Amino acid sequence: MTNRIYMIVLSILNVLTSFLLILQVYLFRNIIDNAVNHISLKQDIIYIALLLLVMIGLRITYFFIKNKFSLSLEVNLKGQIYKSIMNKKYETIASIHSGKISNIYLTDIRNVQEAKVNAIPNMFLYTSRIIFAFLALVNLNYVIVLILSSVGLFLFVLALFYGYFVKRLNKEALKSDDSLNAYMQESLDNIKLLKVLSKPSIINDNVDKELKKNYKVKNKRNKVSIIASSFLSSMITILYALTLCYAAYLIYEGKISYGTLTALVSLVSYFESPFSYLAKTLNQLYQSKVSQERIANLVALKDDEEEESITDFDSIIFDSMTFRYDERIIYKDFSYKINKGDIIYIKGDSGKGKTTLINILLGFYSYEGKVYVTNKDKQYDISEKTRSLFAYVPQENVLFSGTIRSNFKMFYPSISDEDIIKFLNEVKVYDELKEQGGLEYKIYQRGKGLSIGQIQRILIAIALASLKPILVMDEFTSALDVHNEEAIASLVCSLNKTLIMVSHRNIKIEGARILDVSSLSIKGEN
Repeated sequence: MTNRIYMIVLSILNVLTSFLLILQVYLFRNIIDNAVNHISLKQDIIYIALLLLVMIGLRITYFFIKNKFSLSLEVNLKGQIYKSIMNKKYETIASIHSGKISNIYLTDIRNVQEAKVNAIPNMFLYTSRIIFAFLALVNLNYVIVLILSSVGLFLFVLALFYGYFVKRLNKEALKSDDSLNAYMQESLDNIKLLKVLSKPSIINDNVDKELKKNYKVKNKRNKVSIIASSFLSSMITILYALTLCYAAYLIYEGKISYGTLTALVSLVSYFESPFSYLAKTLNQLYQSKVSQERIANLVALKDDEEEESITDFDSIIFDSMTFRYDERIIYKDFSYKINKGDIIYIKGDSGKGKTTLINILLGFYSYEGKVYVTNKDKQYDISEKTRSLFAYVPQENVLFSGTIRSNFKMFYPSISDEDIIKFLNEVKVYDELKEQGGLEYKIYQRGKGLSIGQIQRILIAIALASLKPILVMDEFTSALDVHNEEAIASLVCSLNKTLIMVSHRNIKIEGARILDVSSLSIKGEN
């Protein structure tokens, strides 16, 4: 079933429940009046028993459907957002802090889920209960109806003002959560640096400041919610007491029966109590609206274009390419040519644009001018559409928690164990892993348990398994000693690939063409 159908079914079940509650009031009125007048109760008891069985069946059905809808919605939302993020242009998604994305997963999805699974069906529950109770009260006593209608209209107007105000507070609370999550996530990612360069008291003071900001924003929102709920509860309590007193007066005057008294009291509670729940429900809906806007803004970011089916190339040409970070020019009118089979060694000082060049080649950054791939008589502009040509080994350790096998399967689901072993042997690492459990060797977060050299070679093996013609390696020796550095450089140069390697070190790479970006200033030609 679709989300809309789930919500319609749950809402219908809630409306039926409201109707049966009002019917129950009439049945209880009859059984009390019959008891007072010493009339047989057998038929009343049977009707009440049947009604209770139907109501229990409805609630069980409701909760089973609600559970299925809730889990389905949560899984679908998480999948939709994850897939959407993975399909976005790198530049746009990289501009959003991972703490905010985490908050969308932790909070915004829950808010949307709560609204669709609970708030919307409950709106039908409470609204229908008010309507049915109103109609029943009209039948029993119009004076009470006039009083309750006036108060109900007043509370409805207040709820509209409350909703407008609380929506702004919910936005502020979610923004504060984004900031707090970002701070905590960055702190945990850099925990070693903080432990060495800072003091526990400073770290604790910083997090206390962030927590106090978050507390202040949420406390303001919660105070408004508490005041609104308390006001509604007070109004309901007063109305309930007044109704009871008025009904007692009618009993004294002999104008209503004891059964009608119980019916009036029950109906007043059914009429007024939903207003207190409606305040909470409206708050959930306003929270959900803010969260849906945040999710929609994320989903609306520009998608990557579909990859071209390019499996080979003749050359890559930079033709008067310019690239800038904001107003800072990194490359200006840069021209260069890479031929198939070349080994290109990009070197230079930190901050000179080595990794930027890699990001341009991989379609992560947009640029001015021309950068294109030639294949026979065709040309393809370098973008996300040409990634089918590139295998990539990043400078970061990006092994995933799991096993050696699961890391390969994450990229190539149908790859066989024989092929995994073949690629691990190509980078001369399988014999070492075989002694530690082979393909079932357990990898912890960030490759903990493996040496830096092993991690680098496994990443190269994963890249080779793509069978793509160009291997790009970004600062692949940054964490290696001289021995491992030379060994891996020699290893990759022996592969039958077009190689584009980046390093800020001076490495001896036989047969490589050197592109020293430090000497380019902001213009380079070859």
